[in-house]
Amino acid sequence: MNPWFEFAGVDSRTAGLWISSLPAIQRPLERVEKVDIYGRAGSLHLLEDNDIYEEYRKDCKVLARADADFGYLLKWLRGYGDLIFSNEPDRRYLARIDEAVVFEKWSNDLLEAEIKFTVHPFKRDVYDIQPITPASGDSIYNPGDIICRPAITMTGTGNLVLTIGDMEITVAADTENTGTYTLDCAAEFCTDGNGANASGLVTGTYPVLKPGANTVTWSGAESVSIEPVWYYL
Repeated sequence: MNPWFEFAGVDSRTAGLWISSLPAIQRPLERVEKVDIYGRAGSLHLLEDNDIYEEYRKDCKVLARADADFGYLLKWLRGYGDLIFSNEPDRRYLARIDEAVVFEKWSNDLLEAEIKFTVHPFKRDVYDIQPITPASGDSIYNPGDIICRPAITMTGTGNLVLTIGDMEITVAADTENTGTYTLDCAAEFCTDGNGANASGLVTGTYPVLKPGANTVTWSGAESVSIEPVWYYL
């Protein structure tokens, strides 16, 4: 199969491009501060924090026919979008194109350009993960390499208590009327069923799903729905 990429929902094959060079598959670099200490051999390397990695470049060379619609191509190949390469078809990157895409003559009939994608260090699954509706005591397995900060929706009355691993969070819901509350664990923010700020009802720690198995228990809620995003290096 000929190599391809998909960017911002458009497949390079349908756009009339041929890929002459795909980027290598690589792991992002951790963000490290190098410290040279007087009188000490070598250097001291200090990690900024766990799971802090640098964004990086993935460059791709493409060919287009001399009569291609370059106005369309240049409008497409800019800005932000999800990015999938044929040598990693099960992963997608959040990517942006910062630099100009310049098509130059490669032969009488073809022009070549190098597309310079800057990508977020973490990859995701190609398809969105369906929400998980665990029973209290169930285990949720994070197959990724990085902790996941999910969106969690709880419905019920009174104190809605959720524990994942050693992290517990409580929403002091209405004691008479059933309500729905969504915890955005990445932003550490809570909204009610109308989208209004309900963070003042929250106490405890916004939970995460660590790589591997995570035990989930809850009480006071009629239902719990967890929307994860798995991240890979």
